[in-house]
Amino acid sequence: MADGGHVTDAIACPGAPAPGHALPPASLPGVPASAATPHGRGLPPRALQRALAYIDAHLGDTFTLDDLARTVAISRFHFARLFRQSTGFSPMAYLLHARVERACTLLRRQRVGIADAAALLGFFDQSHFTRTFRRITGTTPRAYAVAMAPAPNVRNSRQRVAVSTQQTHTADAAERARQVATQSPLTNG
Repeated sequence: MADGGHVTDAIACPGAPAPGHALPPASLPGVPASAATPHGRGLPPRALQRALAYIDAHLGDTFTLDDLARTVAISRFHFARLFRQSTGFSPMAYLLHARVERACTLLRRQRVGIADAAALLGFFDQSHFTRTFRRITGTTPRAYAVAMAPAPNVRNSRQRVAVSTQQTHTADAAERARQVATQSPLTNG
């Protein structure tokens, strides 16, 4: 995956396209090829791009289905139906996956703590963030952050054993996250 919101390391989190993504809808993660065909169902390509850009630009904000529908100038019920046809899941599910993708990026780069990531991305609290993250990736934000942390410089044998045990546990969590990410509705395939 490319940078710009997508995970490039060994553990991949499901995610949404980068802001202002210029690719046709069929090449966006989670968007079926039928959305790009003239006889395809769902939102027109430009409308889908506008909606996805709005979601990406407002990940940490509170917004409604009406706000999203206004970006493409259609009713909220029609928008919700067309969005699901275009992406394979509801606007809310897509928003949650996009937030988890951004959280993976923040945690991987060790820019913020878990509670700060939850607040930045619009989750009600850290508990809500952790439950959502675990449901989508199969691992907790902490396990993901530890798995993505650079290896420590270990000097004595007791520290090496502790680090080795911790790495084994985080490697198991990382493998679960990797498996879930390959089955995510936001990834190609």
